[in-house]
Amino acid sequence: MALLLVNVATAQDAVDNNSLPDEEEVLNLDSLVTLTGVVINEENEAPMPFVHVVNMSRKRGVVTDDDGLFKLYMNPGDTVVFSFVGFKDFEFHLDSAEKGSTYAATIGLSPSAYELKAITVYEYPTLDEMKKQLVEMRTKDPEEDKVKIPGGYYGPQKEVKAKAWNSPVSAVAGLFSKDRKMQKRLVQSKKSYEDYKIINSKFSEQVVADITGYSDPNEIARFMQFCGFSNDYLLSTPAYDVIVAIQDKQKIFER
Repeated sequence: MALLLVNVATAQDAVDNNSLPDEEEVLNLDSLVTLTGVVINEENEAPMPFVHVVNMSRKRGVVTDDDGLFKLYMNPGDTVVFSFVGFKDFEFHLDSAEKGSTYAATIGLSPSAYELKAITVYEYPTLDEMKKQLVEMRTKDPEEDKVKIPGGYYGPQKEVKAKAWNSPVSAVAGLFSKDRKMQKRLVQSKKSYEDYKIINSKFSEQVVADITGYSDPNEIARFMQFCGFSNDYLLSTPAYDVIVAIQDKQKIFER
């Protein structure tokens, strides 16, 4: 922490910054010490505006101006705290000083780092969950997409089974038709499975347990039902936003 303290002769050149003494201070100005100076970013030495400068002993404070300058009155032994969002607080003490004197200081604030709680995101579901999803999967009937002509017959039709030795073309066509249906079903199954993986990576029992700290399976199940997130929401919303939404829901759930 860089701190430069210099005794200067007068306070006329220091910024006023709305720190004019009140009536009590005017009467006792000779018994106070005037602290002036500038607050800078310790990393690049740039002036820092809007830093809170508070005399904790006298319960009075000011804010640095656009050039990082400030002016404050204090008694020897008072504690002055400099604070700004994203930077570590700095405490200034003046143990001994001549009453009525003026001190100038350069205060360097260093950036602070915030440690966030780690969470674990699982991309793949369990094998049992995957089997259950595939078994319950419903594919669209190709007959639903057919165009129906007015006056046509669309009732039950008798299947005509061609013999392989007298209709080879029909047999081959039937094989290709079955193959196309199988491929379509596989594509749809793969799409549904990919969607399931995305949803499960953002909102599953394990993910909820890691974010909320809940360990009771029944409580986790009730909370997940309380959240009410739709599949469309989970598919289209970034994982970080889902985490924030879960934390917000937890605050309401625990009221």
